Amino acid sequence: RLFSDKEKQHPQERSMAMSTIGGLSLRTPIVRLQHGSQRSRVHQVQSGATRLPLRRHMPVTMTATGETTVSWETLQTRTADRVAGYELRPNAVPSSSAGPSLPTEPSLSTSKRVLLYRDTNAWCPFCERVWLALEEKGIDYDTAFIDLRDKPVWFKQMVPTALVPAATIDGELVWESLDILIKLEEAFPTPALLPPPGAERERVLELVSSAEAVGGAGYRFLRGGGFGEEPDESKVPALREEFEAKLADLESVLGESSGPFLAEDFSLADICAAPALERLASNLPAGRGFDLRRNPAYPRLADWYAALDARPAYRRVKADDDTHNLVIRNIFGTNLSAAPENPAAAAEDRGAAAAEAAAKLSKNHSAVVADILLNAGIGLSNIGPN
Repeated sequence: RLFSDKEKQHPQERSMAMSTIGGLSLRTPIVRLQHGSQRSRVHQVQSGATRLPLRRHMPVTMTATGETTVSWETLQTRTADRVAGYELRPNAVPSSSAGPSLPTEPSLSTSKRVLLYRDTNAWCPFCERVWLALEEKGIDYDTAFIDLRDKPVWFKQMVPTALVPAATIDGELVWESLDILIKLEEAFPTPALLPPPGAERERVLELVSSAEAVGGAGYRFLRGGGFGEEPDESKVPALREEFEAKLADLESVLGESSGPFLAEDFSLADICAAPALERLASNLPAGRGFDLRRNPAYPRLADWYAALDARPAYRRVKADDDTHNLVIRNIFGTNLSAAPENPAAAAEDRGAAAAEAAAKLSKNHSAVVADILLNAGIGLSNIGPN
């Protein structure tokens, strides 16, 4: 994912995206800008295996794996719907955002009722919970990004736990994701994500805990141990059994409702379950060869994933498999070398992320061209207006 709010904090990483956009198969070197800098590590623009020299007045094009050449203008037209609401944040961390954001500074103020403080990269599943609820409810809100590797002093002084997410809701500071979700429900009761007080409401809140248990068991199976523990492959068979038992419980719960969600209607239970199960659906095929999203042993869970993917709000916050796998590999040191059980489905999932990456590349056209010229030793002053 290129120059997005889900941007990884590893500026020298480079990946190759394969995508089909409007019938054109694009093979594009994808490089991200270094935070807080105009300089990145763009190495080359490729046409097959041929390096294209940059010439004076030469229009930069995206070149397909076959004979078709795609202009920047064509790419912008074909990918415009994928960058709705996307904004650039020059000289800021992150360098772009999926929606409106404020500068990260102690004197933050907003005229909106909600200000969300969340991580810069959308790695945090607890931040995703709150973000998803805000989008589901259609709340007009502002975002302030907190760099988890360099948290501002003022933020640590403001929030007792010094953790994200945090939010100000009608001027009141709230932290811990579930507390924020419940406060949002009180302040913005429609559309409802919790039933009225009573037995069904308590059941939804209990389902939140059940979903967290599934996520925890999945994480232990993936890593071969719990958080902070040394991975031990000898424990994996038992950890798999534990995880599959939790999945069977979840499958049973899904069977108790008449629809595809954990309760009768989409609720906070689904919002709290989604980030963890989204990450496991990315990590487990790569880490354990375990296809969670399409596993025939859990057909109701497959229906839940499909129903979740159909929600516009979820599609706006959902990350891609590559991002999730990069995080678990680089941050937690987990080996992700297993062959997927369903290679065709895995390739289909990658296609959507690659298409978004192409859209972000197009949106950042000016910066990309300037950076290529800079790294080529040319510079904008040495070429014409075209």
